[in-house]
Amino acid sequence: MERLYELARRNHAVAREVVLFLVIGIANTALFFVVYNILRSFMSPFQANAVAVTVGALLSFYANRRFTFGVRGRERSGRQLVEFSIVFGVTLLMSSGALKILTEIDPTPSRLAENFALLLGSGVAITARFLLLRQWVFRAGRHEPSAGVENEHVLT
Repeated sequence: MERLYELARRNHAVAREVVLFLVIGIANTALFFVVYNILRSFMSPFQANAVAVTVGALLSFYANRRFTFGVRGRERSGRQLVEFSIVFGVTLLMSSGALKILTEIDPTPSRLAENFALLLGSGVAITARFLLLRQWVFRAGRHEPSAGVENEHVLT
């Protein structure tokens, strides 16, 4: 019975993480498309994508660190930011890859086609991003606090 309770507790915690990750992700996706389309007025699709992803990544780092994965305190935040940057670099390559495929098919795609390609590329990256953040960057127990440093994890 105790084992069943533990399994239910962990599943609830994972479900909570997924929901919070999706809420933050939806907000960041909306922000991404606003920034991308504003910048696209005077930048190439690849430049606008890189800037919009970077803006979203910074906000996503702090929001996911604090709310989704429950990490508090500054200890190891520098290391986490570096690891998070690697994860977002990989996902930037995914969205840029979607743009590259689109421009290979149509050298002058419409803005709507660019947005659709970015949405598809981002959709593929979401699962990879969640798993990498959960299992590597913010993995519970990996960033145990030093004495006197507050650091909570959703999963323990």
